[in-house]
Amino acid sequence: MKFKLVVIFFILLSLQVAGAENLKEKLKTNKVPIHITSDKLIAYNEEGKYIFTGNVVVTRGELKIKADKMDVYKGKKAGDVEKIVCTGDVVIRKPGEVARGDRATYIDEEQKIILEGNASAEQKGSELRELHGEKIIIFLNEDYTVVEGGKKRVRVIIYPGKEKKSD
Repeated sequence: MKFKLVVIFFILLSLQVAGAENLKEKLKTNKVPIHITSDKLIAYNEEGKYIFTGNVVVTRGELKIKADKMDVYKGKKAGDVEKIVCTGDVVIRKPGEVARGDRATYIDEEQKIILEGNASAEQKGSELRELHGEKIIIFLNEDYTVVEGGKKRVRVIIYPGKEKKSD
């Protein structure tokens, strides 16, 4: 039986930097370029599938993703991405947040990220929060998260009023 917990995230905090609103608008309209580096790329142009392997690093604005392997599936329009699947020691970072898992799938049409396998997420702010489960589903436009426990129960840790010290 899967244990589910819906946790409201206040992911987008009001940004006080003058250019931050401009960056947020560019990200919403997909005008911020995506930079990908890896040791190897195999491109299946007719299928619209691109496989990056070895030390894959993706950056877009303030978002950074690292993984051992990443499969990118092209969308219908030029330059669009339909889906991205990252596997092997996946780490997703943006200011104040980090998420980890064995596998991460981004689905553009649904604007969601699915982390699977030893999934965890940490958010800093007025309270530091940690989420742990077998699967974490982040709904980007709807600003909420679902954590599923699988064989283990969901675990949430809240540190009221302080930031956790680095290990």
